[in-house]
Amino acid sequence: MDRWHLIMKKSKFQSVTLLVLSFLGLNSAVFSIQDGSTLSVYFENDLFANTDREYTNGTKFSLVSPDIDWNREILSGEGTELSLISRTFVQHLAPISRAKDRLLQNFGIGWDENVSGVSYNVEFVIGQQMYTPENIESPSFLPQQRPYAGWLYGGIGLHRKTNRGLNLIELNFGFVGPASFARQTQNFIHGMRKIEKAQGWDYQLKNELGIGIVMENKDRLLSLNQDSSKLGLDLITHYGFSLGNILTQINLGMEFRFGWNIPKDFGESLLGRSGNTSAPNSEGELRWDQGFSWYLFTGVDGRFVARNIFLDGNTFVDSPKVDKEPLVGDLVAGTSARIGKRLKLTYSQAVRTREYKKQNDGQMFGAAYISWIF
Repeated sequence: MDRWHLIMKKSKFQSVTLLVLSFLGLNSAVFSIQDGSTLSVYFENDLFANTDREYTNGTKFSLVSPDIDWNREILSGEGTELSLISRTFVQHLAPISRAKDRLLQNFGIGWDENVSGVSYNVEFVIGQQMYTPENIESPSFLPQQRPYAGWLYGGIGLHRKTNRGLNLIELNFGFVGPASFARQTQNFIHGMRKIEKAQGWDYQLKNELGIGIVMENKDRLLSLNQDSSKLGLDLITHYGFSLGNILTQINLGMEFRFGWNIPKDFGESLLGRSGNTSAPNSEGELRWDQGFSWYLFTGVDGRFVARNIFLDGNTFVDSPKVDKEPLVGDLVAGTSARIGKRLKLTYSQAVRTREYKKQNDGQMFGAAYISWIF
C-alpha cells in the first residue's frame, strides 16, 4: 500500500507538469474530443522494481481521434468535425503510408488489403522522460555512469489501420536539458517522499531542441478464436525506425497474447516506441462490443542504436557522455483487461539489457497504462 501511494503521488505531480504543454494540441482549439476518441495515460517507472537509477521515469498523455474515412472526410470534405491540423496531417502523411505498403507488397512483404477496409487515426501526445546515473547520492561528476538528462516533448502521429496491419508515423519535438524540468520534477517528488534529493543535476545535459520522426509497422500474423467469446491467442510482429538528434535507431520484435476475448488491436508498446495501438475502430466493431476482455502478453524488442542523446551527449556542444552499447533488447511480460466498453487497464514488467559499456547490469522497470474510450 505504501509503495502504491507513493506511485500515485508521483504520477499526480507529473500529470500537472505535463499539462502545461497544452499548446501542443491537446485542447479543443486543435482537436476536440469526439465520441470514439481514446485518452490514454502511460506511466513507466523503476520504482516498481525498487530502484531509482538509469531510466527512472516516463510519463505520456495520448489522445487518439476516432476513425477517419479518407473518401468522406478528406476527399469530399464532409468531415466537418475534423480540425484543420488533423485534416492537413492526414492529407500529407497518408500517401506516404500507402506508398510504403505498395513498396513492401512488391517485395512480397505485408498485406494486400482492400482500400475500403483502411481507416486512419490522428494522435496527439505530450510526455516527459527522465534519466539519472546509478549513483544519485554523489555531488561529483561521474564519468563512467549515465549522465543526468530529461526529455519534455510533444508530438502528432498518424495511424493507418487495416484488419491485419497498422502503420504508425509520429513527429516529436521538445527539449532536453534544464528546459525539460526533469530536475524540478524529481526534486519535488523526492521532497514529498522525504528522501534525499539527487545530488548531481548540475551535470545534466545542456539545453537542446529535439526533433524526431518515428515510423513503425505492425502485422497480425496469427489470430485464433478472436471472433467469439472464448479463449484465443494471437501473434503480432513489428519493425520500424526512429530518426533525429534525440534517437536514431532501427528495431524489430514480436508480441504473443493469450486470453479471453482478445481485442482486435495491435498490442502494447513501451514509451521508447511509437503510437497508441489501442486506437478505436469503427463504432459497433467487435472490439468494443464483445464484453469483458482479459489476456496475458509477452514480447521482445531488439534494436540497433546509432544515436541516443541520453548516452552520446548533446549534439552541438560538449557535455557528459558514455560509450553506448549499439545492440539493446527488451523483454516484456504483463496483463491487460477491458472493463465495460470504455476502460482498458494494462500493467507489465520490462527487463532491458545494458545500454552503455560501463553499466553494471541490465535494468527492470514497470509500465502501467490506462485508456478511456469516449
